[in-house]
Amino acid sequence: MKRISLAISLVLVFASAASVGMALTHPHTINLRLGYKLVMDQPDSDIDYLSTRLRVIKRGHAIYSDTDHHFMPRSKMYPKILHFSHHDEILLQFDERPWEDGVLRLMVKNDSLVSIDTLPSFISGASDLAGDGIPRFAGIYYDGENWIDSLGIERTEYVPIIYYMVTNRGLSLDSVLTKSVNVRIYGYGPFQTGEYFQNHPPLVSSESRFMKEWKRIEHAKKLSLNGF
Repeated sequence: MKRISLAISLVLVFASAASVGMALTHPHTINLRLGYKLVMDQPDSDIDYLSTRLRVIKRGHAIYSDTDHHFMPRSKMYPKILHFSHHDEILLQFDERPWEDGVLRLMVKNDSLVSIDTLPSFISGASDLAGDGIPRFAGIYYDGENWIDSLGIERTEYVPIIYYMVTNRGLSLDSVLTKSVNVRIYGYGPFQTGEYFQNHPPLVSSESRFMKEWKRIEHAKKLSLNGF
């Protein structure tokens, strides 16, 4: 009798969860290189990203736990692990709709998490973007919108393309390439104040230069990251 009552109770709980839109989850593990694992509570209804909890495991211990993001474990380029001289960098893509997808970077040293930050969502794999044979990634943090100003001039948002070099010290912002490319696209670089951007919105004609650079990045020579 007790078993019947318990079964009925479980049915009622699951039915209640479904009725209020709660997603039932199950643990899912992705084995990564260098001994890392991702353990996720993933919605049964969606295999592309999780909406509850992610843990990064190394040597049987959780070095990071997250319940704030909707991670995308099956995306084209992520998760990505890079091994440098003194630390590892784990790149995890998360859904940040309605903006561009975000990338969380975890820096791990001696099996312990030492820092967390965010990177732009990269457009493609590591490529020779400066003609010097150094692997670089390029990406954006958000999509832009167009509008017509009070003078009837069509404007667009300033969406800088950000470039990162792959060096022995880790992924490093390439401020020189970032500035030069965005000056070519918009007429001024991305390292300005918010007030400056507000007072100097680009003309919509800059979109063609933006897309030309985007396509160049997509089709640039891809470089191996063996050794990282």
